[in-house]
Amino acid sequence: MEQREKKPVVYTDDKEVVTDTANSLKIAEGLVGHQLTFKDMKSDPKVVAAHVQYTFHDSDDEEDDTYETRKSLKTAEKQLKSRFFMTPGEKARFD
Repeated sequence: MEQREKKPVVYTDDKEVVTDTANSLKIAEGLVGHQLTFKDMKSDPKVVAAHVQYTFHDSDDEEDDTYETRKSLKTAEKQLKSRFFMTPGEKARFD
C-alpha cells in the first residue's frame, strides 16, 4: 500500500547540463550559419570509427600508477599461469 500511495516522480532536464548546452548550441549554430547534425555511425557503412592508438612508454613516462598496474598484471599472470593480451596483434607477436 505504501508504494501505491506514492506520487510518481516527475523528471526534468538538468538546467546546467541539458538546457544551457542546448541554448549554447543554438547560439553557436546561429553564429556560424550552419546547423549541427549528428550521424549514426552504425547505419552508415562508410563511416569507420578511428582506432585508439596505444603506445608503449619508456621509463621516462613511467608513473607510480602505471608501474603498480603492470606489477599487478604480472603477479596475476604468474598466479593464474596465463598470459593476458590486449590485442590479437600482441598475441601474434608473442607467439
